[in-house]
Amino acid sequence: MMRYYDPSVGRYITSDRIGILGGLNTYAYVGNNPTVYFDPDGQARRRKDGDPDVRNMCSYYNKVCSATGGKCNYPCKTAPFLCNNPDVLPLLWVGVSSGQISCIRKCLIEEDKKERNKSPECTGDDCLANESIDDYHRTCYQKCGVATWRYPGLTPFGIDIGAGN
Repeated sequence: MMRYYDPSVGRYITSDRIGILGGLNTYAYVGNNPTVYFDPDGQARRRKDGDPDVRNMCSYYNKVCSATGGKCNYPCKTAPFLCNNPDVLPLLWVGVSSGQISCIRKCLIEEDKKERNKSPECTGDDCLANESIDDYHRTCYQKCGVATWRYPGLTPFGIDIGAGN
């Protein structure tokens, strides 16, 4: 069942099919606060300026960046940006729930920690090899029930976009 949204009033004009489980106002969209929140998949509202839990989780990459002296693109630029802004590539996330995105975030951090503890995998400046990063991304997507084709890799189509190492 589709719900019809009226942006002029900032709410749905059809009731939420889950009734009051979605909140007392069954016509509300993101707690009647669409300037602060959004809900791309109808599963859970998210803050437009970054969920505090997500910011806390994603701060892991700041620590790794500092530990590597700011030399590595992935923990210093790519990972923090995409961790905090997963909707920057919306076509990759069509049909992926907020819960799956959260699962991927958590898994990527766990896997990154594992890889960093394998000292032979790291190069002299403590940057992980792109192949290791790509491998654990595919592992996490699969673990969280998301098709691995959605992860384009750090060098999509063999093009170095400066996202890795």
